Amino acid sequence: MNVCWKIMCALIAMGSLLLGGCSSLTVKESWHKTGGSGHTYKKLMILAIANDESRRKLFENVMVDELDRHGVTAVASHTLVKDLEKAKRDDIVAAVKATGADGVITARPVSVGDKTVTQEGMAGPAFGTAASGYYNFAGSKDYLRANLQTNLYDSATTELVWTATIDTYDAERIARVSRDLAKFLAERLRLDGFL
Repeated sequence: MNVCWKIMCALIAMGSLLLGGCSSLTVKESWHKTGGSGHTYKKLMILAIANDESRRKLFENVMVDELDRHGVTAVASHTLVKDLEKAKRDDIVAAVKATGADGVITARPVSVGDKTVTQEGMAGPAFGTAASGYYNFAGSKDYLRANLQTNLYDSATTELVWTATIDTYDAERIARVSRDLAKFLAERLRLDGFL
């Protein structure tokens, strides 16, 4: 392959990344069972562990839709387990069996808080040259940070086979975080041999 062709391929790949947008996620740590799980998972149940059922439903539905776009079959747990807070272990195991899922993805917030401010520029005098410096930042936004723990369990053994701790700077935007997490999971679980 000649050098020009390699450069063109690299530019196309970079352009695809830019058009895809930036992820709101950063992986802090991950682990998977040595030697993988022994098989690839064909159908996953998505189980968001949250105390707000409407947020749980939104998170799971977006995850299922996005995973489907990436060729991963998934089902939202809320369709069978209506109130996670009242559900017992046997209810969840029965729901997993009812869907025929061979793996369960759980996601739960580990910590939420620590707002950070992204400043995108100053409004007012040209180039922020005001002597007093007392001007509002134009486009300044607050983002809510959160750490999420995401796990993959084998349905037959209920054994943990894969886990990641993920930081997000955009926790208030549940749909965006869910989409980004689904994309990450589809890519990473394939790379690690679980899909």
